[in-house]
Amino acid sequence: MNRAEDACAAPRVGRFAPRDERASASRRKFAAPSAVPIAPPIAPPFAPPFAARFTRALAARLTGGAAARFTARLVPGFVGVLLAISFTAFGAACKGSVARPGGAHEATVYDELSAALTERYRDARRRVDAGDAAGLAAARGSVAELRQAAPDHIGLGILAQELELAVHGAAAREALSRAALDELAREPSVAGFVLAARLAPNAADAEALLRRALELDPRCAWAHYALAHAAARAGDWTRADEALSRALELDAFLPPARRLQAMLLARDGRRRDAIEAFEAWGEDVADDPRVALREWVESQLDLATLYVLDEEPDDARELLSELTLEGDLAVRGLTVLAAAEQGSGRPNEALHAARAAEELAPDAALPWVQEALLRQSWLDDPDGAEAAWRKLLAASQASGDLGRVLLSMRARLALERAERRRKRATGEDSP
Repeated sequence: MNRAEDACAAPRVGRFAPRDERASASRRKFAAPSAVPIAPPIAPPFAPPFAARFTRALAARLTGGAAARFTARLVPGFVGVLLAISFTAFGAACKGSVARPGGAHEATVYDELSAALTERYRDARRRVDAGDAAGLAAARGSVAELRQAAPDHIGLGILAQELELAVHGAAAREALSRAALDELAREPSVAGFVLAARLAPNAADAEALLRRALELDPRCAWAHYALAHAAARAGDWTRADEALSRALELDAFLPPARRLQAMLLARDGRRRDAIEAFEAWGEDVADDPRVALREWVESQLDLATLYVLDEEPDDARELLSELTLEGDLAVRGLTVLAAAEQGSGRPNEALHAARAAEELAPDAALPWVQEALLRQSWLDDPDGAEAAWRKLLAASQASGDLGRVLLSMRARLALERAERRRKRATGEDSP
């Protein structure tokens, strides 16, 4: 049994591997990450919001039946609507070719550290990624010292914010924001404005702070990236493209800008370009302390999803077999695995993965959709499909989420059809 088969037979759950085990020359030889207690994203515009939405598109691959399981067309009906919700907000952007960056990397105070300080920065990031209380305490002390030596380093400032939220919880956010604004009143700085924007209570305040940063230094790539991300969230694709292009022009290697570029390529339907961008990004940032381990793991799930959508399910299965996941990441990984197994012509294994996702997250909708469609269209199990639709309908009725409403409509339609078939079989609807 190969590793992909073994991963399907028994989805693995464990801790993240040490960060220094992640770097590799091969695109799929990644170490096995898992979930760590990470504070929720602090605020836009620094945490790309698109990752989870990739998974929704996989539902389209579960509706075409055996003869059309990997056609390029969009399936009409509720899946088409679901895909529209996932993709419409992310129109055309980032028109240039991407793979590995070939532009400039301008050494600035916002990113540069000596070799010795960089190693201490890596050690602090490893401790934060590990998530244990002792490690967080040690990292706080180390990061405080590093920030004394490099007060304008934006990556260190972000890590300091993450640490405070991890230790004190989301309630500390308002106090952190006030402290950041008080510091700016005493001593304005580019890094200070960029970091304060992460804590701003709304997009308008964040953008105003970023504009102040660019008044002080128009060449700050971090500020341009942050504006690009804010514009993308608002659906202003012209402005997002302009700001992201400027960020990459100033620093073609800035990790969050490169990941946002890959995200936008995927949303634009340029899957092959997006795959190449994600592959290169995952290898290049494997030991970059500016990238949190969870963010790196999410990018690998994005990549696996793109493999499935690009009709490369075996590549997705192989990549997923290298990951050890927990919690929400495990649920997402299993839903991608279910689609990959189906794409490889393994419906029973796909069902196994979908059921494993249901067990981990009974309230998640997509695994129930996957199970229902697999039983209905692939496994000739109408009774099992009907049971899955009923479970989905029961779980979705109380939700006001638009996606859940659409799924409940789909479940209701499937159940109505099942009832009509049952009546025809028993002759109840005969004239």
